Amino acid sequence: MVELVSDIVKCVVIGLLFFSGMAFAADDYVPDPTRPSSASAVAVGGSIGSGPVLQSVLISPGRRVAVISGQTVRVGDKVAEARVVRISETEVQLDDGKEIKILKLYPPIGKRIGYMPAHKAPVQR
Repeated sequence: MVELVSDIVKCVVIGLLFFSGMAFAADDYVPDPTRPSSASAVAVGGSIGSGPVLQSVLISPGRRVAVISGQTVRVGDKVAEARVVRISETEVQLDDGKEIKILKLYPPIGKRIGYMPAHKAPVQR
């Protein structure tokens, strides 16, 4: 009986050591799900990854703040050579003196016309 309990304790200890090691190793392999992706914003007229990227917007009664390419900004602050003109729930307007760029928090969703192959067509009843 004592031998059985001893074996069970050994298995539990080995299991705990194994899974705790996996938890430390997981940081290297599992990306942070709360980190904004580089594809989370698109500058109107530009492509993903070109120029500043809007990553987050925080709006409360007392302030409006946006995170653009890792930099926290408010209305009036500069991002590269442009000044933040307006911050809304889903976009930020930047004015560089020549043009106004609009950074969107969510990429545009385009409709595509698709088809269903004949062998996968829904059954008519």
